Amino acid sequence: MKKTIAEVLKRYKDRQINLASEAARENIAAEIEAALLSRESSYPTHKDINNYLVDQYNRNRPIEEHIKDFSEIIK
Repeated sequence: MKKTIAEVLKRYKDRQINLASEAARENIAAEIEAALLSRESSYPTHKDINNYLVDQYNRNRPIEEHIKDFSEIIK
């Protein structure tokens, strides 16, 4: 867990982040949370998130109602 958090924080090493700002803290916390949940040191891509959403959409639907692409959800 420490390694994952360190990897996320390393991405911010050259930025001048104002940690007194609640928005800055929330953004960093959200990125750390996503990295921990994915169990990887890299942040999930939009493709990863879209594939997850498609899987969740299809999960309890009959096969004939399954979709293949995220854009079909937002129609």
